Amino acid sequence: MEYTIKLSPYAKIFYNEWLLAPESSTYNLSIDQIFYGNLDVNRLKKALKRYVAEHVLLNSHIQEIDEEPYWVKNNNINVIFKVNNIC
Repeated sequence: MEYTIKLSPYAKIFYNEWLLAPESSTYNLSIDQIFYGNLDVNRLKKALKRYVAEHVLLNSHIQEIDEEPYWVKNNNINVIFKVNNIC
């Protein structure tokens, strides 16, 4: 069986909100960061993917199993990564 974690009562509140409006981006997570100086973009990208891999809830989706919602670990890590050079 896949790696699963049952949703907490608190997480179920957000899951139910999503069920009401699945196209909404209200609870999406994005990070905006400004770095100064030289930046090794490939190293940063690898570090971010490793961080997501080590924190299962950042790389999971919700799936109902026997009518109960669970976090299910994704097989692949999908990190959207964009770098803008503003210098």
